Amino acid sequence: MANTEWKKLFNNWENNDFEFHFQNVLRVSSRRQLSLYMNMKSDLLSSTGMCPDFRGLAELVGFSYMDIKQFESASDPTAVLLDTWNSSYHETATIGKLCEMLAFLGRKDCITECQQCFEFDMNKYKEVTRANPVQVPTISQSLIKADEMSVNETDVITVEDVDTGQESFYDAFVCYSSCDLWFVMQMIEKLEAPPHKLKLCIVDRDVIPGASMHTVNAKLIEDRCRRIIAVISQNFLKSSECDFQLKFAHSISPGSRSKKLIPAIIEYCHYPQILKQITACDFTKTLVQDWTWNRLAHAIVAPFDFSSYSSDKNEMKNIHMKLPLVRRISREGQESQE
Repeated sequence: MANTEWKKLFNNWENNDFEFHFQNVLRVSSRRQLSLYMNMKSDLLSSTGMCPDFRGLAELVGFSYMDIKQFESASDPTAVLLDTWNSSYHETATIGKLCEMLAFLGRKDCITECQQCFEFDMNKYKEVTRANPVQVPTISQSLIKADEMSVNETDVITVEDVDTGQESFYDAFVCYSSCDLWFVMQMIEKLEAPPHKLKLCIVDRDVIPGASMHTVNAKLIEDRCRRIIAVISQNFLKSSECDFQLKFAHSISPGSRSKKLIPAIIEYCHYPQILKQITACDFTKTLVQDWTWNRLAHAIVAPFDFSSYSSDKNEMKNIHMKLPLVRRISREGQESQE
């Protein structure tokens, strides 16, 4: 099947239809249909010398060996692949490029079986976009005051800021590569649900667009979040944004003296030099992952010092002086016996 022959299956489509991003077009049902075919691993290689399944598709997109190993661990690797493709290589994440890669892998069966689903989705998407055009005649349905046209970009930076009309604060800011969203989703399930019920700041979920990325991240890390969790992986080390967040977090907590920075290792990699003196949560130790999640949760809510356990300063002073006092009395007792 030539690279352009598959287009004959979609005779009703216009040329620009193939440029639509599949993240906007494809329904869950269509993705599931595609997963039924692509999730099954094949021991045979295609005529192009590639695995004719989700692994080969991931290679064509540009993912590394370690990325593909992470996809393999998911219950629906094709679905995770599509989401990560859209976030990491958004420009190529089009429905036309998806079909072109399937054809290159020799998976005409996938395109044929998904054809009706894709066409249905495309028609629905075009109907919706025609009924709700992006360009609207007015700026907003709300009244805008002149002084509202100039705002401080660090005042309103999260979805909750907009919903509540006041600054929102979080237990921890999660610093991660977009390729590691699969682990961040696990973290949300583990830490935001009972019994921990923590409040995490996830950039892709909580931060509204429009402001300087570095300025917003710095504001959240320094003023809005008690802790910073760094999800350490090969992808993390390649990310310039993660590098900025990590170095900024370390600058306000050098040597982790305030214990704000908590590394969470999710794969074997070259450990950053600035983290070597900081105790980490190692999620590569699969046998003790339950313990690791529990340690991470307690590290997030742990007080910065013991003074938060009591509001009585005299009581805390007595606690701190108790051990030296016992030693002094003991020495005096020994001298009197002599």
